[in-house]
Amino acid sequence: MDHERTIQLRESWYFDTDISKGDYLHLIGTFDPSGTCVVDNAHNMIILHPDFLVSSTVVADSFSCVRKAVFQDRVKATGDISRPMVYGNILHSLFQIALEANCFSTVFLRKSIDSLLLQYVESLYMLKEPLPIATEYLCSKIHLIQDWAGLFVSKKPKVVFFLS
Repeated sequence: MDHERTIQLRESWYFDTDISKGDYLHLIGTFDPSGTCVVDNAHNMIILHPDFLVSSTVVADSFSCVRKAVFQDRVKATGDISRPMVYGNILHSLFQIALEANCFSTVFLRKSIDSLLLQYVESLYMLKEPLPIATEYLCSKIHLIQDWAGLFVSKKPKVVFFLS
């Protein structure tokens, strides 16, 4: 049974939220009996395009300069490499490959790891990290990607309400 719902944006939400017909959003709030939820500076909130993940660090950095987060993402500083940096880049690439293919099977992720290791072989060599150790470490993270996909990847947006 479909019920019409209305979300009223007020105060800074009204002026600072660029929302259009067809946009997906996640509402954290409650509807009154008439089917209206007021989102203002003191009550409730929305997350516009919830499928676009942004880290909390990026959000925090954006308060001082809204362009800073974009610049940091697009202009990477070069310097010494570290194990967390290399593995982070590989896992990021693996995650992106899985999302683009919309495939999170163990077989697919394992094959993707094998091909990614060839792309990152120089970085791993600089770390003196043997390929079998790298493979084992990355394979140990497959279940985390699959768990995330199980929660957040679906053919249709999931409707979630948080009641306060």
